[in-house]
Amino acid sequence: MPKELLPIRLFHERTVDEHRIEGMSGETPKWVLDGEELTRHAAGLYAQLIDCADTDHNDALCYVVDVRLKDEATAKSRRKHVADLLTEKGSSEVVAMAGDRDLVVAVKSKDGLNSIANRLEDASGYAQALSCIEAVSSFEPEIELSPEASTYKLKLVPGAEAYAADLFARELDDANLSWKKRRYASNLEVYSVQASQEQVAALADGAMAEAVFSIRPMPRYVVVLDELSTAEPIEFEPRDEGLAYPVVGVLDSGIAKTEQLAQWLTEDRWSPYIEEDINEAHGTAVASTVVYEDALAGSDYVGSNGVLLFDAAVMPDASKVAVEEDELVENIRRAVKLKHETVKVWNLSLSIASEVTDGAFSDFGVALDDIQDTYSVLILKSAGNHTSFTRGPVSERILAGADSVRALTVGSVANNKDAHDIADIDDPSPFTRVGPGPACTIKPEVSHYGGNAHAQNGKP
Repeated sequence: MPKELLPIRLFHERTVDEHRIEGMSGETPKWVLDGEELTRHAAGLYAQLIDCADTDHNDALCYVVDVRLKDEATAKSRRKHVADLLTEKGSSEVVAMAGDRDLVVAVKSKDGLNSIANRLEDASGYAQALSCIEAVSSFEPEIELSPEASTYKLKLVPGAEAYAADLFARELDDANLSWKKRRYASNLEVYSVQASQEQVAALADGAMAEAVFSIRPMPRYVVVLDELSTAEPIEFEPRDEGLAYPVVGVLDSGIAKTEQLAQWLTEDRWSPYIEEDINEAHGTAVASTVVYEDALAGSDYVGSNGVLLFDAAVMPDASKVAVEEDELVENIRRAVKLKHETVKVWNLSLSIASEVTDGAFSDFGVALDDIQDTYSVLILKSAGNHTSFTRGPVSERILAGADSVRALTVGSVANNKDAHDIADIDDPSPFTRVGPGPACTIKPEVSHYGGNAHAQNGKP
C-alpha cells in the first residue's frame, strides 16, 4: 500500500515553532492592543466606568456593572484575563454572564469602582484584559412585561441575596404583593411574584432596581400527547414474579392502572394534587412506552424484559390547574427526594415551549442539574417535538430543560418510511428537536427509534 494511503498517520511536534500563539510564554499574542491604540482604548473604558459611578445609586446595594466582551474574546482563556482585572477580594467579583458576551460584575462600593478604574488606567499592566473588552456600562436587567401574565419570575443579581434579599422582601411586602422564593439550585433562587405588569414595572424602577437581574412572566407548562396507533393487536408479556426488575421513576401526569400497566407499578403514586385534578393520558402513554417499547414498535430494539415504574404525578390536568415553572421544579425535587435511595433513573417527558439559546442555560435545566447532583440520580429528558416540518424541511432547537448538563437527553430517529413520510430510515424524525445546547454542549446525547411523519395540507 502506498505510504500516503496508510490509515494511520503520525504527527510530530515541531522542532522549532515560530507561530505566535496564545499561552506561549515570553511573547505577546497578536490580538493584544499596544501603543497609542491601547492607551486610547483604556482611556475610553475608564471614562465609561466613571459614568457608572455617577448614576443614581442606592447605597444599601452594590454597583452592578456590565462588561461587554469583543466577539473574538469570549473564549474562556481570554475571559480569565478580564475576570482577573475586575475581581478584587472583598470588593468586586464577576457574578454572572448575561448572554454570551457580557460579564456582570458586582462592586460593593464607590471605592471598589475607583480601584477597577485605576487598573483600567494601567494600560500596559492589563493589556490583554483591556484588549478583550468592548465597552463598560451600568447593568440593565432584562424586563419582559405581558398584559396576560399574572405571575412573574424575578431573579436578583447572583450573589445579591446576601445583601439585598431582606430589603427586597420588605419592598414586596410594602407593595402588598403575594410572593414566594423558590430554590432552583444551590446558586439560583427565584422569586415567584403575583403582580400586574404595572406593579412589576414599578418594581423594576424602584429602590431595589439595581439588585434585579431579570423579570419575566413565569413560564407555564403544557403536555402534548403524541398519537400512538398500531394496525394490529399487540400481545403484552406478563410480569415474571420470580425476576428482580429495575425501577424507573416516571415524572409525568400520572399512570392509569390499566390491565397492562398495573402489574408494573411499584406502589401508589406520589403527587401533590388530588385525584380529580390529575389527567393520566400523557403519563400512561409514556409509561406504556417505557415498559412495552419493543412490542409497540414491533421490533426487538431494546431487548428489555420489563421495568417497574414509580408513578410521580408532578403535572396536573392543565385544563383544571395551571402549573408554573417554579411549582413544577418543586414537585420534581420532592418526588426525587422521596425515592432517590431506591430509584436512580427518572424519565421526564415534560417540556416548556421555550427554545434554548447559545448564551445561557435555562433555569429549568439548571434546576434539573442541581436535583441530579443533590440526590445522585439520572434524569432521562426528552429533546422535545415540533410541528414546523409541516411547512417544509426545518429543524427546531431543543426546549428548556433538555439543556440539563447532567441529564441524558434523547432525540428521535425514523425506524420506518412509507410513501408519504419525510425522513429516511435512520435519519432524524421530522418532528424531533435538535441541538446543540448552550455553550456548544452536545444535545441530545442519544437518539432512539421514535417514528416518522408526513404532512398533508399543512397538518402532520
